[in-house]
Amino acid sequence: MRAFLVMDCTSWYKLKNLKVPENIEIIYLLLCSSKLNPIERLWLYIKQNILHNKVYNTMLYLRAH
Repeated sequence: MRAFLVMDCTSWYKLKNLKVPENIEIIYLLLCSSKLNPIERLWLYIKQNILHNKVYNTMLYLRAH
């Protein structure tokens, strides 16, 4: 079975000693192509509607709200 893994170009994803199985091919998105990465839309929504201008003193409080 062959699989494709689509990743952004963050530097830690491009480690030289990264061991990728032969049946997996990594496809890197172009630089500055966040609009092609669906998770970026979720982060934008969270930043604009949930975490915008809020300060949480602890992770426990953040998770509760």
